Order: sequence, then structure tokens, then C-alpha cells
Amino acid sequence: MGSIIGVIGPVGAGKSTLLLGILGETELDGSDSTSFLERGSIRIPQRCINEGFAYVGHECWLRRGSVKENILCGSPFQANLYNAVIRATALEHDIEKMPNKDEYQIGDDGTTLSGGQRARLALARALYQVCL
Repeated sequence: MGSIIGVIGPVGAGKSTLLLGILGETELDGSDSTSFLERGSIRIPQRCINEGFAYVGHECWLRRGSVKENILCGSPFQANLYNAVIRATALEHDIEKMPNKDEYQIGDDGTTLSGGQRARLALARALYQVCL
């Protein structure tokens, strides 16, 4: 199993540029496996750009449907992975309080959830997809 890596640093350090490069949302200079940032060069193998990464931004995208459907996002259900992701993202407590548990229906963009719940749900979806 892989690792979870956080990207931290002061304003203007290149965190967003790094993530945009990984996501393929910004042009890579040099070769197709090197992203040149303001403070040096970071090598990102092309295979890593294409797989194994998930991004959860400030604005969480959620769709109308159940909590479970939002985590699975069309992927096959794997109980062990699903339960591990729920625990890792601290959604257990939230889901226990919801009517119908993880079958609880949320509105477009998670309008029936708090900001923290939306963020945890988006993170759970990202982890589930990466760990499949």
C-alpha cells in the first residue's frame, strides 16, 4: 500500500504549482517527467502523474445521492477498504448520527452537510479511489 503525503509550505512556495503539475493541469518544462518550480526542479515520473494521485481542493464537489454513493463514485464496493476509509477520514461519528447511516441522501454539492463533513466525504472518496 502507498503513502499519504501532505504538501505544506509558506505562501508562494509552489504548493499549488506542484499539485497542478501532478494533475497535468499545467505545462511541464523540460521533459514530460520534470516540473520546474520557482525554487528548483522536482522530478515526477510520468507513471505517477497518470495514476496513484488524488486531489481534494478547497471547494469539494459532491453529487446528489447517498454518502456511500459519493464515496464509491461508481467504483465497486469493497467492504474492508470502505470501512478503513471511513475510519481514516473520521466519518464514522458523522455517519452514526445520520438517519439511514451511509445511505443518507445529500443534496447537490453536499448542501445537507456541514463544511467539515463535506471535506471529510471528499477526502474519503479520494482515498477510496486511490486505494482500489
